[in-house]
Amino acid sequence: MAFSPDGTVIALAQSRDTIRLIEMTSGRELATLVAPHAHDIGGLKFSPDGTQLAVLYRSGPIQLWNLRLIREQLAEMKLDWELPNRPATQASAR
Repeated sequence: MAFSPDGTVIALAQSRDTIRLIEMTSGRELATLVAPHAHDIGGLKFSPDGTQLAVLYRSGPIQLWNLRLIREQLAEMKLDWELPNRPATQASAR
């Protein structure tokens, strides 16, 4: 598990390919991240600004999730969670 830098979200490894993002105050699930390949998870780490989540595997690759981009895609579908917005990506700002 890992806590976001602002303490509002916890990332929990549910299985070898699934990470759940949970809002700390309510316990509400914000998103489920499913990796394309299952590996034994060795650790989770948010970037200092909370916009990325690294999934560290015991052997093999590191999966990097761009949470800002995921939230932008969810917002387009009216499914974004109600926490402070992160700055827009360069791609969306154009």
